[in-house]
Amino acid sequence: MNEVDGIVLRTLSGLECSFCEDSPPESLGQLGANEIIEGIVRCLWAIRDDFRSRLPICKLPLNMTARFRIASDVSDAVNELRKRNPIGYQMLLYGNVGEIRALFVDLLDLLHARERAPQAVISHKSPREVALLRARDSLFSEKRYAPVKGEKKIVNFEAGNATTRQKICWTLERNFGAMGGVSAAAVGICAARKKEKPSLPPKPKIGPKPTIPPKPDSLEPVSSPTPSTSEEQREEEERKREIEVLVKQIDEKKAEIAANRKAVLTMRYAQARLEDDLSHNKDVLEATDRRFAQLLADPQESLLKLRNFVDQSEEKRSDFDEKYQTARTGMIAEIQALKTKCGVTTDIEEIKNEINDLDEKLLEMEDDMMGKERLKQKLLKEIEKIGDPGTSRSKYTKRIGEMLQNVKKQQDEILKTIGINEKLKREIGLLSGTLDRTFIVVKDHLEKHAAFDEQMQRAHKLLIRIHEKCALTAKTMEETGKVNRDIDDLNDQIELETQKSIDKHLENVINDLAEIRAENLRLRGEIEGEEAF
Repeated sequence: MNEVDGIVLRTLSGLECSFCEDSPPESLGQLGANEIIEGIVRCLWAIRDDFRSRLPICKLPLNMTARFRIASDVSDAVNELRKRNPIGYQMLLYGNVGEIRALFVDLLDLLHARERAPQAVISHKSPREVALLRARDSLFSEKRYAPVKGEKKIVNFEAGNATTRQKICWTLERNFGAMGGVSAAAVGICAARKKEKPSLPPKPKIGPKPTIPPKPDSLEPVSSPTPSTSEEQREEEERKREIEVLVKQIDEKKAEIAANRKAVLTMRYAQARLEDDLSHNKDVLEATDRRFAQLLADPQESLLKLRNFVDQSEEKRSDFDEKYQTARTGMIAEIQALKTKCGVTTDIEEIKNEINDLDEKLLEMEDDMMGKERLKQKLLKEIEKIGDPGTSRSKYTKRIGEMLQNVKKQQDEILKTIGINEKLKREIGLLSGTLDRTFIVVKDHLEKHAAFDEQMQRAHKLLIRIHEKCALTAKTMEETGKVNRDIDDLNDQIELETQKSIDKHLENVINDLAEIRAENLRLRGEIEGEEAF
C-alpha cells in the first residue's frame, strides 16, 4: 500500500494541492477531511472542465452546513463519474483509509484515460473551433521574449545628459556609416519625398458646351488617351515602390542595429565581469601571506626550515600517540576492573537501544493517553447533557454492577480453564513418562531377539519408525499451538488498531456534533431575536 499511496500523493502534488507544498504526507492515512476533499476536487477539475464551475471551492469552510453541502456536491460529482459503488458525504468526511485509497485509485484511472485520449475531448467541437484551439495552444507554447538579466535601461535622448547624448549620436553615426545598401542621399530623398505633397495636375478650363452631332448608324468605340494622368500615376507608383523598398531596408538595418546593440551590451557585461574577476584575483594575491614570498626569496634555506619543522611535528605527534595509548590502556584496564567489581556485563549500546525503545513506547503511550483523555472529557460533557443526574446515576450504577458480574464470570471461566490446562499438562507428562519407559523396555527386548529372528528385526524397525513419527507429530502439534497463539496475538493487535481508528472517527463525529449544536444554538438565538423585533 505504500507504493499506491506514493503514486497518489505524487499525482496530487502535481495537481498543486496545498497540503503537498510545505510538509507532504507520507501516506493517505495522514490526510484529514479537508485534505481529502481538496485532493478529490482537484482530480475532478483535471478530469472535466465543467466541474470547475460546479465545484468552485476545493476546501471545506468552517460552517458545518456549508461543509455538508460541499461534501454532498463532491460525492454527487464522483458518483456521476463512477457508475459502480456510489458513495455518500459521510464516506468523504469519516471514511477509513481503504475506502479513500480505492476512491483515489478510480479517479487516477479516469485522469490517465483522459490524458491518453486528448483528441476525444475536442471531437465534439467544430473544425473551426478545433483550429482556433490549436492556434491558441501553439501561440501560448511559443517562447516569450525575456529581457536580458542585468540589461541597462535605454535613456531618452532629451532626458539624458550631454555625455549620454554624445554617445547616442556617435553610435547612430557609426551604424549608419556601416550601411552598404542605403546611402545618406537615398535617405534624404526618401525623407524629402515623404514631406512634399504630390503636385496635382492643372485644372482644365471649361469652354462653351459643344453641340451634340446626330447619332450615327454604326457606333465605333473611340479611345481617349490621357497620357499626362497615366504618367503621373506611373511615377507615383514608382515613387511608392522606392519608398517601400527604402522603408524595408531601413527596418532591416534597424533590426541589425538592435542586434548589434544587444551584442555590444553583452560584450560590455562580459568585460565588466572579467574586470571584477581580475580585481578580485588581484585582491586575493595581495592578501596572500608574506611569508610565502619570504620562502621564495631563498628556496634552499626555506626548504631546510620546512623539513626541520615537519620532522619536529612528526616527533611531537609520535610522542602524543604514545602518551595517548598509554593513558588509553590504563583507562581500559580500570574500566574492566570496575565492571568486574560491580558485576556489569551488559553492553552500553544495547542499553542505549533499550532506552530509545522505551522512550518511543513512552511517547506513543503519552499520545494515546492524551487522546483518550480528550475523548473522556468530551464524553463526560455529553453525559452531563443527558437527562436527570439521578436517573442517569442509577442507570450507570446498574450498568457498572452488570459489568462487574460479567468480569467475575469471565475470571471464573479463566481460572477454570487454567485448572483444566494444568491437569492436562500433568496427564500428558505422566503419559509421556509411561510411553518412554515402555518404549525403552520393548526396544531392549526386541534388540535381544533381533539377532536370531527376522520377524523381531522387522518389529524393531517398525517400532523405531513409529516412535520417530510420533515424536514428529508431537513437535508439529506444539508448533501448531504456537502458531495459533501468534494468530491470537495478531488478532488482538488488529482489534486494538481498529479500536484506535474507531476512536479517531468517533472523536471527529463528536467534534462535528458539538459544532452543529453550537451553530443550531446560534441560529436559534438569531431567529428569536428577529421574532422579538
